[in-house]
Amino acid sequence: MKCSKCGAELEANANFCIVCGQTAPTLQKIRIGRNADCDVIINHEKISRLHAIIVPEGTQYRITDQGSTNGVFVNGQRISTALIKPGDHVSLGKAVSLDWKQLLAAFTAGPSGATGPSPVFYIDEEKKPQKSSTNLPLMIAIVAVVILGLGLGSYFLFFRGGKDDVINFDAEYSYAIKPGETSDISERRSKLEAMEKILEQVPARLGFENSLLMAYCLVDVSIGEPQNVFNHKGEVEAINRSSNAIVSKKEFDKRLEQLQSSPDHVAQIKEAENRLAQVKIELAAAELALTAPKAIGETVDKMIEAVGELVGAKPDSLGSKNDKPKVDDSMELPRKNYQKAIEDMEEIYESLNPIKLSLSESSRSSKGGRVLK
Repeated sequence: MKCSKCGAELEANANFCIVCGQTAPTLQKIRIGRNADCDVIINHEKISRLHAIIVPEGTQYRITDQGSTNGVFVNGQRISTALIKPGDHVSLGKAVSLDWKQLLAAFTAGPSGATGPSPVFYIDEEKKPQKSSTNLPLMIAIVAVVILGLGLGSYFLFFRGGKDDVINFDAEYSYAIKPGETSDISERRSKLEAMEKILEQVPARLGFENSLLMAYCLVDVSIGEPQNVFNHKGEVEAINRSSNAIVSKKEFDKRLEQLQSSPDHVAQIKEAENRLAQVKIELAAAELALTAPKAIGETVDKMIEAVGELVGAKPDSLGSKNDKPKVDDSMELPRKNYQKAIEDMEEIYESLNPIKLSLSESSRSSKGGRVLK
């Protein structure tokens, strides 16, 4: 830097000329922008032509925005004018930041034209990521394939391979005692019907052919012990039973697949279905015959009493019991036929136990359900 009066060389931080004694002039302001006449020229797209002015003010400095597009920021806050001091972070357009050492040196160096440190600001914005040469459609395709692969992997892991839905079947069944039944027959029939209440639910919930006996082969059913229900006379009027099945969907699907792949087993089940339908007809007929003698006898007694009332006869004049029409109220044959129908039903289910056992052994585990015997 040279003295403006005598032209002698001055030291950078000199306050006066040692040759002529002239006081060295100080810089009054610094103009920052893209224009060529600015004191500090910053060729950056975020910097306006005249972006800001910095002037000394006491022991501090004042920076004033000159209507720039991208603004002046002091310690992160956008300002129009503000006092700043060493240590403050000053940014123009969030693109360049103030270098305090160079700012202080610039004000000490003298007016425009004198040699001094420059620039006062340095570029500090983060480097922009380089444009990738990868083709965008290719990237999208790769991402789609990855997502699809993850989706399929999750499906087979959790839904086909790792996850195994367990389905519960429960039923509470109350069997009403039929006239003429022995306690043994009542318990056996209640056991059959309690089991069928569970089997009737299986086809719809597991999605296969509506076949009671096919369900029997595929699902293990547990049947609770009989619980007698007594009427006010102390007689058993009903038998309550609970029944349930716990079915692993994975194991069930394996059993169903194996069953459907065996034409002989399917044919045997179809034949048993036809037999079961016929036996249930026979059971209904046997049940009717079991109750008919008693019903007929009671009907005859009521008819005799009604006739006596019409003719005004006294009850004693109607004769003794031996004089009434004879009704064959023997229960032996109806009860025998009724018991035979129950046994036939049990035999139909038992005939399918070999199929049930083979399917159970082919799966990973058996749920331990009872097999009717």
